[in-house]
Amino acid sequence: MTDITKELAELADLATSKLREGWRRFNRAEPPARISQDLLIRAAAYQIQEREFGGLSRAAKRRLHSLAQKMGSEGSASFESA
Repeated sequence: MTDITKELAELADLATSKLREGWRRFNRAEPPARISQDLLIRAAAYQIQEREFGGLSRAAKRRLHSLAQKMGSEGSASFESA
């Protein structure tokens, strides 16, 4: 088993308090009060994979930001390529 595979598998065994600590470290903010353990595990898994393989490209981040702004101003956004 590779290190990342092992690290991801171990997430399911972590206590919710440990997952919340990880959220605080990574996001430098408190996790939402009612966030589920499942979502905490998924967020931690994403962070581990992002660390190992890299995050989104700048172009992808710009596109997501643009869509978010469009959603905020129009209430909907098309996900078709620009």
